Amino acid sequence: MTLRNLKELKPGRAFWIMLIASFALAVNAIITKYLLSFADFWTIFSYERVGAFIGAVPLILLNFHDLVATVKKHGKRVVAVISLNELLNLVGVLFLILATAKGFVTLVNALSSVQPFFVLLISLALTVRYPHIIREEFTARMLALKVMAVAMIFTGAILIT
Repeated sequence: MTLRNLKELKPGRAFWIMLIASFALAVNAIITKYLLSFADFWTIFSYERVGAFIGAVPLILLNFHDLVATVKKHGKRVVAVISLNELLNLVGVLFLILATAKGFVTLVNALSSVQPFFVLLISLALTVRYPHIIREEFTARMLALKVMAVAMIFTGAILIT
């Protein structure tokens, strides 16, 4: 979203990209729930990870020179950070599939809408403490807008569940 003043709030390019990503993830959640009626949690989780690996191989091959250049420029530390990030993603996917196996897919995805709250808190903390890692715009006005947006998401999630 871009914000020049509160009257001129319009979706930017990132909004449309996230809309497509959200649609893809919604379809994925429904397919996962469907597959869980045929196979157990570990089978579905394993196949999803194998599929993710197969999908990642062409991307790695297409961008291999950029990956090597990034490691050369930033050192092995970037590999450690990427690995940590992927480990966190793996844990998140694992618990999301487990929750989907145990409950209603619509409620699981509605409850996962608490993610913006964590993103807001973590990005605020990192911006204040480690601005070289991430720099978010946290003027009083922008912070109020972000808090209102997260509150609206929370309210919607509560109403759905």
